[in-house]
Amino acid sequence: MSIRKLYYAMSPRLRLIARKIAYAPLSLLPRQKYSNGLSTPPRSLIFTGGGDFKETGERFLSYFIDHGLQSEHDLLDVGSGMGRMALPMTALIKGEYHGLDIMEVGVLWCQKNITSQYSNFHFLHVNAKNDLYRNDGKDASDVIKAAKADSGKLKASGTGQGGIWHLALAGMLSKSGLDQTAIPWVPSKGSAGGLQELVAEGVDVVTCSIVEASGLISAGKVKAIGVMAPERQAAFPDVPTLSEVGGPEWEMASWRGIVAPAGLPKAETDVLSAAMKKVWHSDDFKKFMDGRGFGMTYLAGDDFESWMAKSDESLGVVMKAVGLAK
Repeated sequence: MSIRKLYYAMSPRLRLIARKIAYAPLSLLPRQKYSNGLSTPPRSLIFTGGGDFKETGERFLSYFIDHGLQSEHDLLDVGSGMGRMALPMTALIKGEYHGLDIMEVGVLWCQKNITSQYSNFHFLHVNAKNDLYRNDGKDASDVIKAAKADSGKLKASGTGQGGIWHLALAGMLSKSGLDQTAIPWVPSKGSAGGLQELVAEGVDVVTCSIVEASGLISAGKVKAIGVMAPERQAAFPDVPTLSEVGGPEWEMASWRGIVAPAGLPKAETDVLSAAMKKVWHSDDFKKFMDGRGFGMTYLAGDDFESWMAKSDESLGVVMKAVGLAK
């Protein structure tokens, strides 16, 4: 295994410690200065990126200026790090600069060394999970752990009592060895009502189609912490599956099926099946689904029938667990 692969095989915390040790001697050397007197951060604190820290930031600033950046502009820097971009920008930007990062060490350093002298530069720590930089952010496994630690404290919503998203939560709890009272269900008028309660802090968790929550996710009002699927969704690649974060093997998804009367002649069945398959594979249908963030899986005939039977069986177990069936 190469040194690089070994380095990235370590946890984010161990990588930061390793960098501090490796670059400790360089941190004793005088740091580079910018034209306005600000200094680069200690080499041991720079947690990612190679090359000359100061030169890289100044080169990018030159690119930004060439593409229209002006002093009165406001900026949002997602992944502001140790201020590689922000430091040279202090000599230009008179508008508002907002830097976001998941590494608190970078945010604190920038607040102390940049915001203290340039009040229009703001840095905010975002408590998010990322496999490369930090792996202690909130995810679906934290919900399960919290429910085990303090049963009944968290409350969930997403649909009416006994609705599909109630069963989604019930299945996750059951597969985790938890009673249904571990996270009490608050009925709502569909996912929209549940999400409104979540934003208003009336509930702590909502189970719903991730597509239904996409607007609030984009606006930063709610955070997607896991999908109940065997694989990540193409439209939401940063959201892990339950099993990825140590959760149970449990799946739940929105699906749509087209059926015909029992006893339909095979010739007619074949014609309809071929037509449906053609629609599913068409560019127009794929564009429509991709544009709305829906995942796509196609099952036909006997495969679809077998899947429905399996789903019916697993949901039957969950319905008994929540007292909706005997």
